[in-house]
Amino acid sequence: MEQSAKIWTLPNDRLRQFTSRAIEDWYYDYRKAGIDALINPPRADTGTHRVMNEKLCMRIDQILRDYPPLKSSNVIRLLDKDQLRFDGRPSAPTY
Repeated sequence: MEQSAKIWTLPNDRLRQFTSRAIEDWYYDYRKAGIDALINPPRADTGTHRVMNEKLCMRIDQILRDYPPLKSSNVIRLLDKDQLRFDGRPSAPTY
């Protein structure tokens, strides 16, 4: 898709490039439900604070110092191994 090769200027003046997959998803969402399908719903946790305890923060810092290129999913796995996550927090997308 030639549109995915472009670099777009967003309304906030930031530059962004979109994958052809994202553009295709938007196209089909629009065809299925119109412009409303392209509007993101508000977050359910808007206005709340997500806080991690100090021990968890220190362990994350240590992991990232020891293994800088580590993916977040692997950081989460190490936190689970150390039994530092409670109620699934932080979640993989949050981290």
